[in-house]
Amino acid sequence: FSNRACFGGVCITKEHNPNLRDKAGREGIIDNKASKLFREIVENILIEIAKRFIGRASNIRDEKLEEINAKHAALKADEDRKKLLRKEQRRIKTSIQRDRISLEHLRNEFYEISQLLSDKNNFKELEELLQLKENIDVLDGTLKNLSLGSVPRNLGSIEKDYRQYRDLEIDAKSLLKQINNSVYSALDHFTVKDDYSIAEKDFRSKAAILHAKIRKFSNKGRNILKEEMLRFEKITNNTNKAFHEKTSQYLS
Repeated sequence: FSNRACFGGVCITKEHNPNLRDKAGREGIIDNKASKLFREIVENILIEIAKRFIGRASNIRDEKLEEINAKHAALKADEDRKKLLRKEQRRIKTSIQRDRISLEHLRNEFYEISQLLSDKNNFKELEELLQLKENIDVLDGTLKNLSLGSVPRNLGSIEKDYRQYRDLEIDAKSLLKQINNSVYSALDHFTVKDDYSIAEKDFRSKAAILHAKIRKFSNKGRNILKEEMLRFEKITNNTNKAFHEKTSQYLS
């Protein structure tokens, strides 16, 4: 047990303990045979109390241990929640400071595109509209990357900054939804042939992305195989060398 959790005193009298004498400065008892015996008695009492009440063989300890462990577990869980909250608050604060200007620029860009789409005469060619759709898809990905994701209920001092950032994000998402609706509406005015062209162009775009990823993983796989072949050759050479060195000792 920990003696840091204990305190107390022993009341003795000089009448029944004549051999226990105070030091001159009253800073303790003179070290002699009687004081050593007295110290041993006190220590044995404490050890016996520990065994009887809080030792491993104590029934009281068994009864209280579950309660103590539950209390400690609850305290640890609470401290872990506080650590996670502080971590999330730092993440959100850093993200807002880093991305606020980018989000404002993106929101403004969405507004300009929405104004451009308000006049249907600005896009008379299918190619122009498809190119705009590709640009919007890229901007949509950028907006998703700027999102803060889920946030804790208690944000502390960054609550105001978070609400301003969230309002910017909501505004940008609203404009993006309006833009996509306008683009799809404009695409509906083209002929069936143009619809086929749209699907074909979208397929080529998606296929190009997929082929790029396949090439990337293929090159990575080749490099891994190359490294493994080199490692295998090295192991083979070292094994052959060790074999010849070992057998040459018996042949010489």
